[in-house]
Amino acid sequence: MEQELVRLISAVLTRLAEQGVTGTALEKEWTAIQEADPDEVEFCVASARLGLEPYSEAEPYEQLIVQAADELRGNLLGDFYDAVDPALMGDALEWIRLARSDIRQAVRPGSDAVALRRELSPLQSPADNRAWEKGWSHARAVRRALGLRETAKFSLTPYIHCLDRGGPDRGLRAVGGAAEEYGPVAVMEPGLPTTARRFTLARALCRYLWEPEPLFLVTAAYTFRQKVERAFATELLAPAAGIAELLDVAPDAALPDDLEKIAARFQVSPIVIKHQLENQLLATA
Repeated sequence: MEQELVRLISAVLTRLAEQGVTGTALEKEWTAIQEADPDEVEFCVASARLGLEPYSEAEPYEQLIVQAADELRGNLLGDFYDAVDPALMGDALEWIRLARSDIRQAVRPGSDAVALRRELSPLQSPADNRAWEKGWSHARAVRRALGLRETAKFSLTPYIHCLDRGGPDRGLRAVGGAAEEYGPVAVMEPGLPTTARRFTLARALCRYLWEPEPLFLVTAAYTFRQKVERAFATELLAPAAGIAELLDVAPDAALPDDLEKIAARFQVSPIVIKHQLENQLLATA
């Protein structure tokens, strides 16, 4: 894709030059891009992930972009850029600092997630490169490892600890992390509905179990990683097979009342049941 874009821009500039059209904004920006040093390239990529045009919109945020790159690393930095509102970056970085401190200082009992991760670690991720298939597969592996019936509600309490700290940006749903002897902790906005809280915690648990990092973000972005988390949380909390078992009618005949009843049993939002119905039960039918 990148090479195709390079060829397209080069072809356009060549054609313009042949017609005697030079000094265009495209030509100037393309020359600047080709002559950019590694630091400038990194800045441009960060700006693009923030939804900013690097050469016309990003300058007011330059200091904060550099600050984020100094404080955050790897997936944590990428997830931050993908989800944060540029105008809220300063407050969001402070929230992450405080959440990191909360996680380090949290006094909590050991988590069952530590042993669960050890049990799951020999398992290979599915070869399928579709995010939802990977998330569903991971969730089914967890429920199998715990011997849970498909219709049983999943209790998150033994596996992940939650701390409350209000954040400035709704795009950043939670900061997660763990000390190896304790298991995962998630810091999130207080006062969320129980269903939203459970879903966010399940997403954080996915990261701890399958992609362990010292610190990570659960966000509103729709990157591959975040899609895997959402599929995992959906299948972990409300397995499609369990929904099918609980339905008194065929999936294509289910009414909103049917979905709400099952959602209450699994303690999830009815939209989670609706997604499972559409994406698994009806799709396979």
